[in-house]
Amino acid sequence: MKSITLGLLDDLSRQARSSKRLRINHNLHDHLGDKIQRLLNAMEPGTYVQPHRHKADRWEYFQLIRGEALIVLFDVNGRVVEKIHLSPANILAIEIPGGCFHTISSLAPQTVLWELKPGPYHADSDKEFARWAPSENQESVGQFLAWFESSRKGDLPPS
Repeated sequence: MKSITLGLLDDLSRQARSSKRLRINHNLHDHLGDKIQRLLNAMEPGTYVQPHRHKADRWEYFQLIRGEALIVLFDVNGRVVEKIHLSPANILAIEIPGGCFHTISSLAPQTVLWELKPGPYHADSDKEFARWAPSENQESVGQFLAWFESSRKGDLPPS
């Protein structure tokens, strides 16, 4: 039996805070080859997830466990299509369709999300990163993160 406890959430948040990437995953599925991937994503403000998309048949479901998060959907050129604020007072869960460029950021300390998506997971083909967004190791990450968090529908990314 697997359970999600407050102690587990606290431990994951501590690990995320001390991680260079300010986030950590905790898999609840047994193998990367499982047909359904189930995991917890603990993330802290300042984490950067490079915008990416999955294949057309590879949706992703996110449910807020605690904290607040922002999901931004983009068109193929990086134009903001939609912004979804996950919070206890707003939207608690969202399913992102396959083929849609998106990113996620933490808006509050100790944010934890439940993620569910089809498997199996293959690191080399799981996602296509957006060419119009910096990769995690580029200096412009902070600027890009600030842009998409404050952007409005229809905005294009900074060049």
